[in-house]
Amino acid sequence: MGGGIGRYQGSYGLVIDALISVRMVTAKGEVIDVSEDSNPDLFWAVRGAGSNFGIVTSATYQAHPLTDDGDIFVGEFIVPAGREAEYFELLERMSPIQAELASFMFINYNSTSNRESPCVVRGVYVRIKKVINVKQR
Repeated sequence: MGGGIGRYQGSYGLVIDALISVRMVTAKGEVIDVSEDSNPDLFWAVRGAGSNFGIVTSATYQAHPLTDDGDIFVGEFIVPAGREAEYFELLERMSPIQAELASFMFINYNSTSNRESPCVVRGVYVRIKKVINVKQR
């Protein structure tokens, strides 16, 4: 199922954190529903212990609202080959990172030359508006 990194991960977690239930076919050919309440051990396993527990045929997720009509700010940077550690040290110095900021690093390798290639870092800023319910008197 994978973790599901995404632009809203700082505010809402990984996509897998929003998983509510799955329907799956087991190795015995049984079709079962898996959730916190039904087969909870298998639900935990499907969410991160691996993919050898059956075939997921459908999944239900908790959806989260877009903010600012889905407008986000994305910045891409190139990290020269061999300087990835500096990038991670920078992230560590920024800790804790604001929930509105997500960072992705794409590490590349050139199989033709057997050399490291520059890494691409994508920073995404999403402004999350807090919804406050106010009771009218």
